[in-house]
Amino acid sequence: MRRTMNHGSRVAAHPAVGIAVLAALALAVPVHVSAESTPPSPAVTVRPSLELGFVDVPHHTLQFGENTDEFDYVTQGGQEILFPFRRLRIDVRIGERPRHHVSLLYQPLTFETVTQMEETLTIDNETFNTGQVVDLVYGFDFWRGSYVYRFVDRAPWEFDAGISFQIRNASIRFKAQGSDSEPSQNELVVSQDTGPVPVLRARSRYTFASGYWLEGEADGFYASNAFINGADYPFTGWIWDAAVSAGARIHPMTEAYLTVRTIGGGAEGTSTDPRDTWTQSVAGGDERYTANAIATVAVTAGFRLLF
Repeated sequence: MRRTMNHGSRVAAHPAVGIAVLAALALAVPVHVSAESTPPSPAVTVRPSLELGFVDVPHHTLQFGENTDEFDYVTQGGQEILFPFRRLRIDVRIGERPRHHVSLLYQPLTFETVTQMEETLTIDNETFNTGQVVDLVYGFDFWRGSYVYRFVDRAPWEFDAGISFQIRNASIRFKAQGSDSEPSQNELVVSQDTGPVPVLRARSRYTFASGYWLEGEADGFYASNAFINGADYPFTGWIWDAAVSAGARIHPMTEAYLTVRTIGGGAEGTSTDPRDTWTQSVAGGDERYTANAIATVAVTAGFRLLF
């Protein structure tokens, strides 16, 4: 009999759903702040924001080594459920009529699940047999710093564009549940890496006379050239982080908003760099092939302080 167990299977009842409902109610009564009551903007303003909600994974595959199996995290690895999602960002606006904007972002994105193998699969240099229960961790947290210039600042439109620099923290684990009496079931695959990624960024907002606003933002990068992506070997990589938000000012110092966001990316290529840590993939020796692709969709409620 097949057994599949998922950590966090009760995520659908996460408090973020309640927060989203409260935010939706708050957006029904936007606060109008007249120009006469608004003091002149300081030379530098800091605006922290927080988003809470849930994230779905419609597509996610991984392969370590050319002669190994591709693993589907959604159909085989238990990622068909919803996971908690959070996002923290600080925006800094510079100038009395701010044209220059700097933002710092922390985006945790880690999925932990458990599955029971229904067929024998080779992941990296380990073989996981039918019936084995395997703990899975896929972590792709990242930090991002951005600079944008406001090219359009005429009501009701705003438009910014610029560049970002992202540091991603990848940590992938497959660990078979075993015991001292069954050491053959202690298979373990660990692959970890940290790397910089240059990103292009754009953002646009339209504010209605009622005070409600719609906003779209996108960060993205694609490279298939070794010089551009920073590798010493041909390697294709891509990432995206795009969202549509609707919100309003619910207090002179606070905005509330609802967001639908998609984050994804991937990479494919054969690394020829020598293995300098024990937590790098093994299959292929000094020529290690990797193919990885993930797409996520998140729904969140957000709050921004307007200092």
